[in-house]
Amino acid sequence: MSQMELSFPRQYYTPREAASVLRTSVMNIYRLCKNGQLRHKRWGKSIRIPVSEIDDFVNAVQTETANDPEPAPAKRGRARPRQGPKTPDWAT
Repeated sequence: MSQMELSFPRQYYTPREAASVLRTSVMNIYRLCKNGQLRHKRWGKSIRIPVSEIDDFVNAVQTETANDPEPAPAKRGRARPRQGPKTPDWAT
């Protein structure tokens, strides 16, 4: 007897699979979920992201990019004034 393989359409991605589809890091997927930018479901401690949500997210980002011809520069923490090397006390 041969075993019958059932193939169901995929409804959810794991964070790792979603990261692969979006070509980003798994940590970025968790961050998007935490910030509410990517809708997700929790089963216990597991996170699952609906396939439709990935499609919606990509469409929203493409629409946002199309409406904003020049993207804003990325912010990288607090800007600090540049300081030269400190002179030791014994040198003054």
